[in-house]
Amino acid sequence: MTTLLHRYAQLHSQDVGCVQRHISQLFCPHTLTLADGRQGLDARLFLRLGKDVAYGRLRYGAQVRIDPQPLDDFYLLQIPVRGHEQIQTSHGRFASTSRLASIISPTQVFSMEHSLEADKLFVRFSRQGLERHYREYFEQAPRGTLEFQPSIALDEPAGASLRRLLDWQFAEVSEGALFDQPRQVRQFEQTLAYALFELHVHNQPRQRVQAALPHVLRRALEFMENNVGQAIGIGEIAQAAGVSARSLYAGFRERLGVSPMARFKQMRLEAARDQLLRGGASVTDVALACGFTHLGQFSADYRRCFGERPSDTLTGRGGAVPHG
Repeated sequence: MTTLLHRYAQLHSQDVGCVQRHISQLFCPHTLTLADGRQGLDARLFLRLGKDVAYGRLRYGAQVRIDPQPLDDFYLLQIPVRGHEQIQTSHGRFASTSRLASIISPTQVFSMEHSLEADKLFVRFSRQGLERHYREYFEQAPRGTLEFQPSIALDEPAGASLRRLLDWQFAEVSEGALFDQPRQVRQFEQTLAYALFELHVHNQPRQRVQAALPHVLRRALEFMENNVGQAIGIGEIAQAAGVSARSLYAGFRERLGVSPMARFKQMRLEAARDQLLRGGASVTDVALACGFTHLGQFSADYRRCFGERPSDTLTGRGGAVPHG
């Protein structure tokens, strides 16, 4: 993994000023600070450019803090392959690791702290390009700025699917021949954009996508939406859709990239969040109303999904991305 993009070296420097200037040109103006003045920087940057997307790998070789300005014109997806980085946003603070990626949206204020051994892959996706893909996919413009939940749990079903896609794309960008073809570059970018829209939490509506789905899947999704507080299983969803459980599972995997129950769990979490934002009920009452009987597991799933505790949403201390 740490040999990815080795043929596309852009920078190797021990000079803090040089590294800060170079990374600022690639990303945005920022302040780079060594956490321990006794440590020496050993920064390495590898980068391959596409049309709207750049695939890269970066390590600083020291414990550093980065205080950037807002990204403004791009999205930044990051996955540590070694070590970790602390991400601070208005949503809260979390440790990004090989199992918990991050995605920073253009208008979000954030800061990062890299551990000594941190080595990360990143994707820089232009704002203009991602918004164009959104319009093509949903057949409508985003409502305001398209924003993603900052943390991506890569050990959850949806995050695992995204991770498999990124593993293949990085391997091909690093060693393969497909990325040499302009048409394939566009395909890479479109596939990644569409996967983000379907697999990760964002603040935009999904209705147009659901309207374009086969009737069977639309019936299943409508049944799930109408029963978020009920203890229903795959058999009941399949019966409501009029197909076998096996066919329903295959249809969800093919069209939506997740299993029916993973999508149902996401719906329940989103319903819980909507109720917490409205207030007037306790966290326990909201969890039970949305079908969660194990409160500890609900809290853990909620925090992994939205980057904050249910109680933070209820009291207004959090800042997770609202849903459309």
